[in-house]
Order: sequence, then structure tokens, then C-alpha cells
Amino acid sequence: MADLGNIASFAYSVPEIVLALSVVALFIVDLVVVNKQVVGRLALVAIGVVVAMLAFSMPEAGDIHSLFHRQVVYDEYGQFFKILLALCGFAAVWMSLGSVEVRRVNQGEYFAILLAATLGMLFMASATNLLMGYLALEFVSLASYVLCGYALHSRRASEASLKYLIYGGVASGTMIYGMSWIYGLTGSLDFATIQNTLAASDGSSLPLFVGLVLTLAGFGYKVSAFSLPYVGARYLSGCTDSSGDISGRGLQVCGLRPDDSLLLYRCGDSERWWGV
Repeated sequence: MADLGNIASFAYSVPEIVLALSVVALFIVDLVVVNKQVVGRLALVAIGVVVAMLAFSMPEAGDIHSLFHRQVVYDEYGQFFKILLALCGFAAVWMSLGSVEVRRVNQGEYFAILLAATLGMLFMASATNLLMGYLALEFVSLASYVLCGYALHSRRASEASLKYLIYGGVASGTMIYGMSWIYGLTGSLDFATIQNTLAASDGSSLPLFVGLVLTLAGFGYKVSAFSLPYVGARYLSGCTDSSGDISGRGLQVCGLRPDDSLLLYRCGDSERWWGV
């Protein structure tokens, strides 16, 4: 498996680069056009192009590249989740075009933030480092806070956004505190190194267990894995139907990937995936 640096990694990150440039372009277009429906159509085209690029760049079995000095990975498994999440974004943008709720707000910024949330999810799907996973998750969370309260004249949206921000901040603090324990005990934030440390231990390390519990507890809240009947419902109650679709359901989908990578799939067979 090739371990690529920053410059060489850009060739395998073209869909993410295109999506990031599209977000910037939408903010600019929103400033110059009068008909805001144009911004929505451009967002639909942009996310459609990204879906097509991800589909046509599906790697072959065994074609694995570690990108940006082992921060993210390019493999068939991660590409599948990226396509799935990009399709969620496409569906959300498509539904937003005919949404009455979206027409009452600033549509240009709304579509740009929606694509930004999708971009963060794509990086979550390929993260192989706790720091990258945390940054990607926080990027999605910040976009979700805004989308949750985007209906400015709705008291329900304002309440849901405020509660989500407060609970999310506590969850972020819990998660980053647990990661600091893991880093202090293993000396690394890389999933494979953490797994090797866990495999070498006898399973009785209480501090490492506490670190893992804190990290997964915070992460689980962020992706609505825990307390979904209350927290997830309160958050989705403030969203528009389309933004709730990608922010709520999309987070649950991309939450499967880091959990799977850290606990089961990739790190469970570190020799096959990382050659260590």
C-alpha cells in the first residue's frame, strides 16, 4: 500500500476538491444573481458531478493508498460510503429545490452550507486518524447547527438549534478528552497504531478503556447513535425536511465508517491494510 504525501494525494482527492470549490462558487454566485433558484440548480449540478466522479473513480480490489501522510485512505470500502453520502447530498439538494421552507430563507447560503456538510461527511468516510475524524465531524456539526436553525422565524428551529449546539459542545469536549487519553497511552492518533496497542495489551488497561468509552460516547451522540428517540427527534424537528435528511440520516450513515474502521474492519487486520 502506497503512503502518499500532500502533493501526490491531490490526484486521489479530485471529487472533494471539486465539491469544496463548488461551495465557494455558490457563495459568490449568490451575491450576483437575483433568481436564487439558479443557485439551487447549480448546487444540484455540482453534487451530481461529484457523484459521477466518485462512481467512475471506484478503485479495484486491493488498490489502497494512504493519503496526506496517513490521514485518510483511498480504497474500495471508503469509496462506497462516499458514493452513498454523496447520493444523500444529491437527494437533499433535489428535495430543497421544491421546498416551501427553503424559499423563505436565503437559498444561496442554504445550498452552500448543505454541500459543505456533504464535504465533511466525505472526509469522515475515509478518515484513518482520530484527528482527521474529529475535524471532519466538527465540520459537519457546525454546518448542522446552522441548518437546524436556518428557519429564522421559527421558534421551534431556534430552540432545536440552540439545544443541539449546547449538547454538541459537550459531546465534542467528551470526545476530544477521550482522544487525549488514547494519544497519551498509545503515542499515536492513527487507527492502526491504536489497534496494535490494544492487541498487545492484556485488556486490563483501565485508562485506555476510559479513553475509548469517552471517545465513542461523544462520537455516538454526534451521529445520533445514542439517545436517538429524544436528541435526534429534537434536532430534526427544527430542520427543513431536506436538511434534516442529510444532516440526520447522513450522519448516521457516515458514523458507521469510523466506528467500523477503528473497532472492526481496518484495524482488526492491520497487517493486510497497513503493512505494519
